[in-house]
Amino acid sequence: MCFRRAFKTLTVVAAFLFSTNGNAQLPPFDETAVVKIYAYYGIKSIREVESEPRLKDSDYYIGSPQYAYGSGIIIDSRGLILTAKHVSEGAKFLTVKIPGNTLSYPAVTLFEDNEYDFSVIYIRGAFSNYKRLPDSAVGITTGMAVWAYGYPELAGEKNPTITSGHITNKSSITGYWQMDAAINPGNSGGPLIDNYGNIAGIVVGQLNGSQLMNYALPIETILPTMRNLISTGQLDQPMREFQNQPWKLRQVSEFFSKTLSRFFEKDNYFTIDFASDFEDFMKNHAIDEYKTQEFANCLAISAVGVWNEAVAKAIKSDRIKIVDATTDDLYSFAIAGTLMKAAVGIDQSLEGIKVVEQMLTVVKIIEEFSETLPDIIVVSPIKGDRWKSGETGWIEWHPDKEVGSVRVMLDYSTNDGRDWNTILNYNSLESDWIRDVDNYRYGWNIPQSINSRQCLVRVTIANSKGKIKYAQSESFRIQR
Repeated sequence: MCFRRAFKTLTVVAAFLFSTNGNAQLPPFDETAVVKIYAYYGIKSIREVESEPRLKDSDYYIGSPQYAYGSGIIIDSRGLILTAKHVSEGAKFLTVKIPGNTLSYPAVTLFEDNEYDFSVIYIRGAFSNYKRLPDSAVGITTGMAVWAYGYPELAGEKNPTITSGHITNKSSITGYWQMDAAINPGNSGGPLIDNYGNIAGIVVGQLNGSQLMNYALPIETILPTMRNLISTGQLDQPMREFQNQPWKLRQVSEFFSKTLSRFFEKDNYFTIDFASDFEDFMKNHAIDEYKTQEFANCLAISAVGVWNEAVAKAIKSDRIKIVDATTDDLYSFAIAGTLMKAAVGIDQSLEGIKVVEQMLTVVKIIEEFSETLPDIIVVSPIKGDRWKSGETGWIEWHPDKEVGSVRVMLDYSTNDGRDWNTILNYNSLESDWIRDVDNYRYGWNIPQSINSRQCLVRVTIANSKGKIKYAQSESFRIQR
């Protein structure tokens, strides 16, 4: 993944360092101060994927999260973390993992330097596993041994990897240290440590893929800015604001932090499972809507999960064009589009992304179609909250205008809408249904198979051109 360049002569990549000298004696340094940072940047569109090669012949796009990960070091007990700017820059959300700790900590960027590749982020809490910045430059010179601490290429790695090497040069152009330790994606922002356990700099990247031209930003370049930020209290206000987030917003932030970590560690979590978990989370915490970036992130990824699942099902059944979509597809498309519409209302940067535009277009079409159709009402039991098996439960649809011929589809679910069983399709009436066209209703002879079970009923109405409108009942129970 490409990041913004902090200096033009270097191609910056997230860096993982592996040991080049396993026999070197380690400096006196607590490696638990070195943290892993996950960064979420938003949604990107994919035209085709390996698992569904036919997607390239369709007009569907699918969505995928944009992400990266790097390293950092806790520099005081309050939770200030020093890292590389290209790790945090542009991120819509950051989360931090600490060695020996199963928690995921939401983080906020407090400062990004305009000239050099370093930034300061912050996590809530009180921490004993930190390493203070030195009071002055640590006297690094060419030929000195250094150790780089960070995380390997595999995002699921729980402990930092230590590498040893030597300073080979100091660039006269950029002022960055050059070293001979090998660098690969995963460890940018991790600390460079000297023989005495002092922070000598932070790892930032390599030149054009050369493993012998790897770079670190010297600590003496960072110190003047850090002293000024701390002494003048410039970090205090944003820290207090993050510390004092409203409780419910903090819950959303911590939920997304935890699930972001799950995605990085499993690399497959941002699916419809996320949408289900987010829905449960909202219900369990009695959370409505917040116009915040965290909430927009959750809405957007939920939308992508629902959308990708619907597209996968459609493609599997050879419905490789949106125009071939069934009513069931359109239910899912409408849900995904509604979620994404809410996300875009908070985060306008999502606009213009192909998969997002496709979701919004589909939901707009459905909304426009609905305006040309009669109103419909799904009727739960007229008496009480139960229907009896063997009795007739009436489903009504009420036209508010003349629309010509219409078709009706009805189906029911006994597992809260996860699966639907179609009883009446558009083109035929089965024996389970009683038609009362004059009163715009259909009667359902309740089957024994769903006796004493929770049930949802939904109805879809469409005109001859396929324009649709649907509604869904409240949950009710069936009894004998």
